[in-house]
Amino acid sequence: MSEKLTTLSQLRAVSQTSKDRAAQVADTAAAALDEMDEVKADKTEFVSFSIPATGWKTDSSVPGYTNYIDIAISGLTAADYVAVDVVPASSAVARAANFVATESRAGILRRRAASVPTAAISAQYHIITAATAAKEG
Repeated sequence: MSEKLTTLSQLRAVSQTSKDRAAQVADTAAAALDEMDEVKADKTEFVSFSIPATGWKTDSSVPGYTNYIDIAISGLTAADYVAVDVVPASSAVARAANFVATESRAGILRRRAASVPTAAISAQYHIITAATAAKEG
């Protein structure tokens, strides 16, 4: 009988430990969901802008992509990443210009292209700050 009581006591202890662990998992999952909601709230909204066909400059710092234009963006830093998406109606002009990756500078979004666009390009951008990128990585 004593052996059965010991086994029953052990079973109760394991059961309580399992309940405690399940509660910890539930609390951790709830905290993770709350954190994900906060991250979603921190996402930068898309901003519509135009990449003009005039005002382009040239330099030889990036071979093959000697044409560039600087577009002012308040608060942008050189450490930020800027994602640019061309709207479908401007995609043929953008493809013909042959853009390369966007450069971020203090207050400036620099777009480089193999050719100057033949018409203004409608696009949108969003900034992924260096701090946000570090959290996501």
